Amino acid sequence: MKISIIAAIGKQNQIGKNNQLLWYIPEDLKLFKKLTMGHHMLMGRKTFDSIGKPLPGRKMLVLTRDMQFLSQFPPESEVNVHAFSNSLEAMMFARRNNVQELFVCGGAQIYTMMLPMCHRLYISHVDYDGEADAFFPPVDFSQYNILEEQAYPAQGLSLSFTFRLYEKKL
Repeated sequence: MKISIIAAIGKQNQIGKNNQLLWYIPEDLKLFKKLTMGHHMLMGRKTFDSIGKPLPGRKMLVLTRDMQFLSQFPPESEVNVHAFSNSLEAMMFARRNNVQELFVCGGAQIYTMMLPMCHRLYISHVDYDGEADAFFPPVDFSQYNILEEQAYPAQGLSLSFTFRLYEKKL
């Protein structure tokens, strides 16, 4: 199973504030949907809460210590949300379900925990240099090859960003 991170990060690795995204960029959201559609996504409960609902066409594996949330969405749940108390349980679930690529979708603690295991990074580098209280972990990008790169200009009130697909060097 390939483990990948998908994230939009500011110039100083900012990813959020008050459990919300720092920007609204329709083109980046379309890219996120296109890349994650049909896949399993691993995230923390606060990230799941900030999304507000299960995303159609994707299975959401949620890490949490909240016992009520765990009982609401057990691994054998019929909905597209499955809760786990640790990442090992979630990874075993993904393997049992023959997941080819697992997308790690945040938040900051989950990114930090999963980064050492990731093969690929799908990163939108956003032209943002403002305040934040949640940050993507530091990455030594020299340890990755860039497989794909696409610049997206600002449109209307949205910010410009550059999408890069990185793959860890062997």
